[in-house]
Amino acid sequence: MMYMKSRKKGWEGTARSFSVVAVSVAFFAGGSPGRGQSRSSDTVASGIQALKGGEFTHAEEIFAELVKLSPSGENIAYLAMAEAGLGNLGQAIVHFQQSIRLGNNSAPVHYNLGIAYLKSGRQQEGIRELRAAITRDQRFVPARYPLGVALLQKGRPREALPYLAQATELLPHDVDVWANLVRAQFEIGDDKAALQTADRAVGAIPNSPRLAVALAGLCLQHSQARRARQLLEDANASDPRNPSIALLLARVGLQIGEPKEALAVLENVPPEAGAPGEIMLLKGEARALAG
Repeated sequence: MMYMKSRKKGWEGTARSFSVVAVSVAFFAGGSPGRGQSRSSDTVASGIQALKGGEFTHAEEIFAELVKLSPSGENIAYLAMAEAGLGNLGQAIVHFQQSIRLGNNSAPVHYNLGIAYLKSGRQQEGIRELRAAITRDQRFVPARYPLGVALLQKGRPREALPYLAQATELLPHDVDVWANLVRAQFEIGDDKAALQTADRAVGAIPNSPRLAVALAGLCLQHSQARRARQLLEDANASDPRNPSIALLLARVGLQIGEPKEALAVLENVPPEAGAPGEIMLLKGEARALAG
């Protein structure tokens, strides 16, 4: 049985951002197919290749026909994956549920159902199914990170922490993973741990302006402006032509009472950067504070 891997867009790692992509295969236990099963097995193999290649329309056609001939829990789950890949999440959820009722109660199916729920904005049901996947198989790693993010988005950072911490070990070069762990630590009030994790993140992903901006944004939200400035200064040194870094660095300078430094940064930012008129407003505020 294949499962759908979650992919994240943006450092926030929102539950809605998990996409539905077939990437791996874990076949159900069973013997080799007999002569009567060879044609069906060839059809399943063709459908799996279509899923892996992102050819969801073709995969849906294959598995829809196969389900008519053999409506097994496994075939229905494959059909659900194709439907989810096409964005037909409501129908995919129905078919994943049907597959489970038919006895296909594996960790990948619960995981796939959980991701479909998250993509549909049904976080509580998504959390339930991701937990079910882990309960069914403690070694099923793919469910852990999206579960952590879903719990974080649901306002349950303390529950999210162990899943997010484990994700940094599994995905040590992923900016979103580190940012979500720092966010969770800040949200439970453990600023010391959050800042230590930020340091570890910078060590794991050096010279990453995107990481610096993500961590600096979190630090600013949680009254750690000086640490935010340090992160942004390092990022600005690595990527001095990035206006988003310079703008955020200027805002930090104003927030910590260093308007002259903010002005110096803004002098190198093109006037069209940021929102319309933003550069002019920031420069005006910096000049007023500088006296």
